[in-house]
Amino acid sequence: MAGRRHVSSPIRALWVALALLVTPSFVHGQTVVDAGIAEFVPSADHHQVVSGQAVVTSYQMQVVAAATAQLVRTVELGKPAPQGNGLIRINFLSLLTTPLAGGVEYRARVAAVGPGGSTASALSNTFSYSVPCAPTVSPASATLPAPGGGASASVSVASGCAWTATSGASWLTVTAGAAGNGSGSMSFTATENTSTSPRTGTVTVAGRTVSVTQAGAACVFAVSPQAITAPAAGATGTLAVTTSASCSWTVTGLPAWMSVSRASGTGGGTLTYTVAPNGNQSRSAGIVVAGRTITVSQRATLAAPRNLRIVLKQPKQ
Repeated sequence: MAGRRHVSSPIRALWVALALLVTPSFVHGQTVVDAGIAEFVPSADHHQVVSGQAVVTSYQMQVVAAATAQLVRTVELGKPAPQGNGLIRINFLSLLTTPLAGGVEYRARVAAVGPGGSTASALSNTFSYSVPCAPTVSPASATLPAPGGGASASVSVASGCAWTATSGASWLTVTAGAAGNGSGSMSFTATENTSTSPRTGTVTVAGRTVSVTQAGAACVFAVSPQAITAPAAGATGTLAVTTSASCSWTVTGLPAWMSVSRASGTGGGTLTYTVAPNGNQSRSAGIVVAGRTITVSQRATLAAPRNLRIVLKQPKQ
């Protein structure tokens, strides 16, 4: 029949206004950040049917880089029904298999697709997405020796993402990299741990926690005097132990003729010793106080003279 339209005919010119929105209001001439809604005027052939087939079967959105017009992503929109105001409005983010990269400006066009081909709209206003600031920090933990020292951590994050580093313990100090932007590193130091107990603290870097463990100080002991010499009659005296407050010590190796006021202690302090009177034979022993050997010597009682005789001698005539 003359003048009859066939379904294979090209789709009529598509009048489409595309706006990438985060609110229902139409946005034009400005970059929309974190856009999620596509709103456009459907094709004039949206409801047209020829020979029992729809002229428009679906819509397709093409996302291009605003700077180069290079195609970045194609999103199949299906064929949504227009709303009461005559516009088609659709959340296209839910149709993306992977998110669009942050920090890039995009534009988009919508094409009406049918058996006769497709016709696309003009490009939309620009839109972009926030840079995904999801930093990683390595290592996640550090171990430092008791005398103190330093360590560092590296931050991996997209350019444009600012971060800070702060100490969560009085004995930890951030010495470098207290603030950064994009990937970088930071350093921190620990003061000396004078306690024999290990301690733990944290450093917060780019919102991530770095756990820090510092070893406890080794127990170092000093004992004075280092030798005891007692007279045969016996003696009483004191021994002074010097060490850190949390260091424990004991007294071992006492001979039967010697006693102490206490056999153990924690931290520095003094103890009293007693050496019993001795007989006629010198004696010695090595006692161990806080891991230090103290030599104890005692002299013997002097033997009394025996068989004393007084001999009178006659003077010479």
